[in-house]
Amino acid sequence: MPFEEGLFAYLDGYPGLTLEVGSRIYPILIPQEATFPLVTYTRISTPRLYEFERSFLPHPRFQFDCWAESYNRAKDVAAQVRAALDLYGGAMGAYTVRVSLVDDERDVYEPETKLWHVIVDAIIWYEE
Repeated sequence: MPFEEGLFAYLDGYPGLTLEVGSRIYPILIPQEATFPLVTYTRISTPRLYEFERSFLPHPRFQFDCWAESYNRAKDVAAQVRAALDLYGGAMGAYTVRVSLVDDERDVYEPETKLWHVIVDAIIWYEE
């Protein structure tokens, strides 16, 4: 099972985020029939540190795009993503997260779609 499946299951079960978006959490792309608000997520990178042939914990950076038709609603969704991930340690599916750290946040407006999104970046250290 890829780590993303555990990440999705964790976010899909997080009460505050469920209240905001239900199960509308998607990898990378927004489905054509989707309703808003919703969250998309993308693995940006997966650095691994090595020392004398010993592998250390992977710690991928994920980007979570919190999409909504209003700025305030996008901010509310981002607040729940932040609450779910910042300083979290515990299970995500079959994986054990040592710590998840929210590293960055920025606001974006898409004039073509008239949608707001708040981008939340998190680094998640987990055991394989």
